[in-house]
Amino acid sequence: MNQTINKLRIECKEYFNQLNARKNSYSFQKLIRPILKSDLHITGTGFQNIEDKTSAEDDVDTLKESIIKLKDIYKNSVLYGNCGVMIYEISDEQLNLIIQNINSLIDTNSLFVKSFPLSIPTDQLKKIKNSQGQFCKIEKINDDIDCLVFCARRLDRTREKIDNNNFINQANLSSYDEIYGYKINYHQAFDKIFINKKNNLIYFFIDQCTKSILTEETIRYFVTDYIKKLNSLIENKKKETIKNNPTNFFKLISIFYNNNEGYIKKLDHITDTNSTKTEKMRKNGVDLRLEPFHEGGLANVQNTNMYAIHKSWDPVAGVAKPTILLPGNNYQITSTNPKLEYAIIEDCSTKEDFLFLLEKLI
Repeated sequence: MNQTINKLRIECKEYFNQLNARKNSYSFQKLIRPILKSDLHITGTGFQNIEDKTSAEDDVDTLKESIIKLKDIYKNSVLYGNCGVMIYEISDEQLNLIIQNINSLIDTNSLFVKSFPLSIPTDQLKKIKNSQGQFCKIEKINDDIDCLVFCARRLDRTREKIDNNNFINQANLSSYDEIYGYKINYHQAFDKIFINKKNNLIYFFIDQCTKSILTEETIRYFVTDYIKKLNSLIENKKKETIKNNPTNFFKLISIFYNNNEGYIKKLDHITDTNSTKTEKMRKNGVDLRLEPFHEGGLANVQNTNMYAIHKSWDPVAGVAKPTILLPGNNYQITSTNPKLEYAIIEDCSTKEDFLFLLEKLI
């Protein structure tokens, strides 16, 4: 019995470690802790405290139940975590060729493939030579959508204060009052490509696995690489490839604002009186449109031109409010054809919430 319990405790800790590695994409405070509290009645003051409580359990059935739930949370963090998205239309022929030939991209010697769906250890992640995604597996989301999962190495940096005493005998450093160093952090990304066979759309999701903000440049860089990979499957058959013509989300900014459902968390706009405004609600679940200062300001100008919006909705089957950020720029207001070709998806704890947001983007 003790051997069984120890084995289960080790597995439990492993999934907590995996979830901790997903913390930038799948929030502990907003998602993991509320799920564990509602489904397993596990509470605690922080991630380590909850891990220790759960892993210390000495009942076999309770440990097994916890592991099943942790596996489910982890899978959701991989498939539905925070990400940047770009959407393209494809033809029936392109769709079928991708599905038929995608397995040719699998490298069975890849560390990512061997470890999937779990992340590889950091010491192995450091050995990966580039940040380009490697195809690992097809996951079926529903009858209409297949998901191609790609894994990649991504980096960010953190600044840390260094103890001056370490340099007390080094004349060139001992005179400084404070010394800081930069540390490179290695993260495993789980990028996804959804192929919607019903409406011939292809969605590219770039994982928010690091602390760095997902910029348009970053998202476009990785999406371009994935399009090249998919086009290689099509070019081999001498067929027309996917064109670089993603969906333009800019018109959705005003649509989101004018649609009464949901909650406006943040709005960036330029008024007809030529002032630039950024308005943000401090609390979740409060609608900016109902805030007196916002209402009063709009009442005193004839029109305002919106160029960025952060909107959330009540969850379909989750614990947090799923959110879309459309991060346009003020210079787009003066353009005759303003373009915003990416969006940010946040706080989806379940497949249902994630698919709900995708419907908002098309």
